[in-house]
Amino acid sequence: MPDKAGPHFGEREPVANDEELALLRQGTETWNEWRARNPYSRPDLSRANLNRARLEAANLLDANLSAANLREASLIRAILSTADLTAADLTEADLRGAVVRRATLVGTNLQRATLTQADLRGANLVEADLRLANPARSEPAKCAPCSGTFAGD
Repeated sequence: MPDKAGPHFGEREPVANDEELALLRQGTETWNEWRARNPYSRPDLSRANLNRARLEAANLLDANLSAANLREASLIRAILSTADLTAADLTEADLRGAVVRRATLVGTNLQRATLTQADLRGANLVEADLRLANPARSEPAKCAPCSGTFAGD
């Protein structure tokens, strides 16, 4: 007898919206123009493979990037406020000057990430892994008040 609480035939884990992912891969300029025309959209880029992506100054406001692979991505000056980065992999990502206010980074891997001048105020970093992250070379990341505990503390 099938388990009624389990997954149902035809259902699948949420994954990135193919059209939105294709737009993002066209480059930041194209992406930001689309975001300007669609200011109330909440892009679904969950589980997207954005390994080594160049997303400098990308408007990812309120985007769903949960479980996305952003290893070694360049997110310099990107806007990630209120984005969902739950369980995303940002190992060695460059977030210099990024705005990550009130974003959800629960269980996010930020090992060896560069966070110089990143604005993390109000971000939820419960169980985020910040081991060997570089929060400051010239000026510390703005992180008060962040919520959560940091792996490795």
